[in-house]
Amino acid sequence: MTNDLTEAKLSHNSLTQPKGRVAIFFWEGYLSVAPSLINAIRLLVTEGYHVDVITRRAVSGEFALMPTFPIGVRILTEGFSSKSYSGTDFSSFKDEFGRVRLRKYMPQLVRDWLRGYYEGIRLWWELTHFALFSLRSVKGEKYKCFIGVDMHGLVTAFFACLLKKVPIIYWSLE
Repeated sequence: MTNDLTEAKLSHNSLTQPKGRVAIFFWEGYLSVAPSLINAIRLLVTEGYHVDVITRRAVSGEFALMPTFPIGVRILTEGFSSKSYSGTDFSSFKDEFGRVRLRKYMPQLVRDWLRGYYEGIRLWWELTHFALFSLRSVKGEKYKCFIGVDMHGLVTAFFACLLKKVPIIYWSLE
């Protein structure tokens, strides 16, 4: 009887007085297909931590539904739209389907270079936007540590660490 009462008291204390807060930076946006991360979140909550998962909206594809998490988990999703990067109007180059067709107007080498340049700029834009969202998300909270998932999550956790001065843990899904 005393043991049951002690366990109930411990579980009650872990909910009312958490050990601290942990932030997980997950760039990919489809948390539902990372079972190791899902189980780590549940384990952290079981051990008495509150967990903030800072992520992006899944950009493309059909993924499994988001699992349910216990009390103490916040999923903070950045609302960046992948279609909003360019205000450039290429209307004179569009075909009958609305697609930009530059094949007739420039050589393949130039098109390849432009495509690579655009993808690099787009990646930096998205990463910067996610990092700013992450900084706003951790502002005003005290954290025990940050967990950066894969390369982009680690970079984002590093920038947040400059603001918060907490340890970073690297988590690779590979």
